[in-house]
Amino acid sequence: MQKTILIVDDDPITINLLQLILEPAGFMTQTAQNGAEALEQVSHGKPDAILLDVMMPIMDGFTVCQELRSQQDTAQLPIIILSTSAQSRSVEKGMEAGASKYLFKPISRDVLVSEITKAIQYQDTVAH
Repeated sequence: MQKTILIVDDDPITINLLQLILEPAGFMTQTAQNGAEALEQVSHGKPDAILLDVMMPIMDGFTVCQELRSQQDTAQLPIIILSTSAQSRSVEKGMEAGASKYLFKPISRDVLVSEITKAIQYQDTVAH
């Protein structure tokens, strides 16, 4: 069964690039351009994993992550922060918010696909 990844980023070019990486690797993608839109999408159908930018209008990625972790049906959802900010405080804040992983842009195709696959496989193992 094909896994669905929700890409949350306010940059349409980044969204397009991530889709060009993930779809040929066998993933279906959904997109949201801000945190509020991401929460709305998740409420209509839970993806298998979320790729989440940090700096976005309306609601930042840290807040989205905390909100998803606070809800029972999304508390264990794999959330991978993908950000240009490699500052240690940003990484700490992401992990404190409940991110499964914190990765940095730009990222190689192989690393991205591998990390998403590992996160989903781990979640599938824990859920059963």
